Amino acid sequence: MRENIRACVQAVAETLTIPQPIVEIGALQVEGRLYSADLRPLFAECDYTGCDIRPGPGVDRIEDVHQLSFAPATVGTVLMLETLEHVKNPIQALAEVFRVLRPGGLVVISSVMDFPVHEFPADYWRFAPQGFELLLERFAPHRVYIQGLPLFPHSLVGVGIKPGSAETAAGHARQIELDRFDQRVRTISGTLTQEISPRLGPDPFRLLGEELSAEEQTRYSVPMLHLAYDRLLQKDEEIARLQYELKRVQEAYVREKGEA
Repeated sequence: MRENIRACVQAVAETLTIPQPIVEIGALQVEGRLYSADLRPLFAECDYTGCDIRPGPGVDRIEDVHQLSFAPATVGTVLMLETLEHVKNPIQALAEVFRVLRPGGLVVISSVMDFPVHEFPADYWRFAPQGFELLLERFAPHRVYIQGLPLFPHSLVGVGIKPGSAETAAGHARQIELDRFDQRVRTISGTLTQEISPRLGPDPFRLLGEELSAEEQTRYSVPMLHLAYDRLLQKDEEIARLQYELKRVQEAYVREKGEA
C-alpha cells in the first residue's frame, strides 16, 4: 500500500466514527512491498476481518467481492484500498458493499489513475474521478478526493456513508465529521514517493471539483503523466547543471588567458 493512501486511512481512523465490525476487502499483504499493507494497527481493538480471493498473510476469510457471503446490513465499515483496479466488475462490487453495510455504515475506497500496471493477480481498470462519483452515488453523504494533476490525478480516495433511518442529530454529527475530514485530508501531502521523485513538490489531496489556487494553476498548467513530468523536471535540472558547469569552465578559461 502506498504511503499516501495509508495516511488517508489513518486520518479516517482518527477523524470519523468507525462502525463495527470492520471488513477489509483486498486484505492480502503482498510480500516485498515498500510500504506496509497491514491496516489493523490503525483500528486497534476493533472487530476486524480481512478478506481476499486468495489465502495468505492478512486474510481471515476468502471472499468474492462480486458476491459477498455476509448477510445484508450486518457490516459496519468496509475498507477497499488499492483493490478496485483488480476487480472485474467494480459497479457490482460497490452494490455488494452497499448491501452488506448497515444503515449509517461507512465505506472507504481508493485506487489509481496514473500508475504502472501491477498484476496482483490481474490489473483491469484505471479510474477517473467521476468514476468514483458513479461508484459512490448511492452513498449519502459521500466524498471523492484526488491527488495529483487535476486533469490526470495519480490517486483517488472515496468515503461514503450508507443512508438510513438514523436520527437527524446523528446524521448531522456524521456530516460534521466529514467536514472535519475534508480539512484533515488536505494536510496529507507528498508525491508518489515510491514511483515519482519529490521534485514534483507538495501534492495535497483536494475535493473533486475544487478550484486550484493561483500557485497550483502555474504548477498544474499542462495535463500530463506524472512520471513524464518528473522526467522533464529532471532534464531541466541537468540542463541547469550543465549550463553552470559551462559558465565555470568559460570563466576559468578567461582567467587563464588573462594571466598568460
